[in-house]
Amino acid sequence: PQNALPYELYGDSERPDIVLGTDTFHTPQAVIALIEDVVQKAGYSFGLDRPFAGTYVPLPMYKDPRVVAFMLEINRGAYMNEASTAKHEGFAKIEAVIGHIVEQLQDIVA
Repeated sequence: PQNALPYELYGDSERPDIVLGTDTFHTPQAVIALIEDVVQKAGYSFGLDRPFAGTYVPLPMYKDPRVVAFMLEINRGAYMNEASTAKHEGFAKIEAVIGHIVEQLQDIVA
């Protein structure tokens, strides 16, 4: 959300448009750099592991070098009216940015 929720550990942090949650083993620096570049070129603000951090990796696959993991947190204000939950014109742009990230990642993680 655009405003921190009561349970957030870093509620006083900036609220970027897109936050990338990472894992020190499963999120290569090349992935971080690519996502940051795509996000910023699209005109969005970018945050790394704050106010939300980390990603999920199934335990049986943890530390498996074949697994690449990250989590994207999208600020609701970038794509919807939080009060009404109605999507606004930003939804299509966010959708396109996520699609572009997926396309670009295929070249470096395949």
